[in-house]
Amino acid sequence: MSQSNWRWCNKCQVLTYAGGTDLGKCPVTGKHDHTGSGNYSLSQDGSKPNTQNNWRWCNKCQALAYAGSADVGNCSAGGKHDHTGSGNYSIPTTGSAQSQDNWRWCNKCQVIAFAGTNLCRTGGNHDHTGSGDYTLSVGVGPTANAQDNWRWCNKCQELSYAGSADQGTCPVTGKHDHSGSGNYTLSVGGKPPGQNNWRWCNKCQALAFAGSADIGDCSAGGKHDHAGSGDYTLTQGVGPKTNAQDNWRWCNKCQVLAYAAINRCASGGNHFFSGSGNYSVPYL
Repeated sequence: MSQSNWRWCNKCQVLTYAGGTDLGKCPVTGKHDHTGSGNYSLSQDGSKPNTQNNWRWCNKCQALAYAGSADVGNCSAGGKHDHTGSGNYSIPTTGSAQSQDNWRWCNKCQVIAFAGTNLCRTGGNHDHTGSGDYTLSVGVGPTANAQDNWRWCNKCQELSYAGSADQGTCPVTGKHDHSGSGNYTLSVGGKPPGQNNWRWCNKCQALAFAGSADIGDCSAGGKHDHAGSGDYTLTQGVGPKTNAQDNWRWCNKCQVLAYAAINRCASGGNHFFSGSGNYSVPYL
């Protein structure tokens, strides 16, 4: 048996339950913010190999926390975690095709958090010393290994994610404008054929290539920030076909994927497509 609607908080990096009436207190500030998160599914079957059970939901802060330690951990809502009413969740410790790893246990507050440096409710940052590398199911919803709601911006020509509360800063002006766009679907966590290491920027919402020495200037300021992104795979060189549109190109200045028209680049001037492949993006 498994339960979905577990989400990553982009402020504290913690995995929390988003299916309740209260999203839970975030140790950074306010409530947990699940913008940009996948929909994670947790198993309550502790009999499978390569899993660890005794992970529990805290009914105060909504976080998933390990209940097998002598100290159940400090809760961002005050006091200690309260696991009353929780199931016994099991987390795989090895990867699979439909999973995302690099989730770690914090030995101070006991929660599971994505392995970035962020605030711990005990004080300071999460400390992942001694943690295993846990793997959580992701992308197993109606369309496995694919995410839709990627849209073309008719101002800057970039492909950006339209499923967030913030539509993202457009390098032309204001926010991205998706009027007239199709609903594009991207493969996530895929394998060849195709080119992976395309990532969502959580600041400007654009899809940008993360495999270059320079991750690219972001229209929201500074460089792209791929924290929280899946690993998207694009096909190239196959030309137009049913339910797919080609002529999408990589900009070697700002690293984003943009439709091959001349328009504004976050690095200044217009997008420059020299050296780009011809990418084909499926749409619904």
